Order: sequence, then C-alpha cells, then structure tokens
Amino acid sequence: MTLLNAMTISSSGMTAHAQRAQVHATNMANLGTPGYKRQIPILSQQAQVPFADLMGNVKASASGVPADTLNNLGEAGVTMSGTISDPTKGTQLYMPYHPAADANGYVEASTANPLVDMADALMANRMFEANLSVYGILKSMASRSIELGSGR
Repeated sequence: MTLLNAMTISSSGMTAHAQRAQVHATNMANLGTPGYKRQIPILSQQAQVPFADLMGNVKASASGVPADTLNNLGEAGVTMSGTISDPTKGTQLYMPYHPAADANGYVEASTANPLVDMADALMANRMFEANLSVYGILKSMASRSIELGSGR
C-alpha cells in the first residue's frame, strides 16, 4: 500500500461522512414537516478485501499482513451508497386544512428525531475529523519522504 492509496482511503472517508452529515442536517431541517420520513444513510466498503478478512489475516500472521493482501487495498475506502427511509410511523396530527390530510383530517408527523440525528451528525463530524487527521499525517509523511529523497 502506498501513501497515495492511504490518502485516497482517507479522502473517501471524509467524502462519505460529509455526505452523511448532510443527510442528518436535512432530517433536522424537516423536523416539523408533516409526512417527512427520516432518511438513514447507508455506508459501504469499497475494498476488494473485506475489513474482517484483513483483520483475520493480521491475527493469523505473526509477521503482519501478507503483501498480496495489502496490494489489493488500492480500491479500499468507504462510500455512502444511498439512504433508506425510516420505517417507523409518525404520530397522527389533526390538521384538517393541510393538503396531505386524509379524509378524517389527520396528517402523519415527521419521523425525524432531533436527538438521534444530532448524535449521528456529531459522530459523522468526529469521523470526518479522524480521517482529516490521518490525511494530515500521511501528507506530512509524504513531504518528509520527498525531503529525505532530495538529500536535504
């Protein structure tokens, strides 16, 4: 695995968690929107080698991860593959003049939960920051490698 591969993995994490934070911000913006279904972001791995298998190789090998396993991590990373709607039903609100009201005048309230979405947004922010820190460390390593190679 090269520094560039590691930087690509870290940047994919930053992109995925920024998109995840956007989904949670949209959920929070629609707290009072009748009929809104909370969206739940789905993150997927991009690696050809599943993370569980990689960790299994690390445990099994006394000297570390086999080189052929590390070579397969060129396409590793994370992506936000989409969202799913929250399957729970919102409470029924009596709003007879709302355009989405049923025959009895009831509208389903938003299923967005401010506590859950705020906690998830904070977690997405922390994950973004962690990936940013890794990216900064990798950038410093690359810069130092260039300095060493140039003989300074």
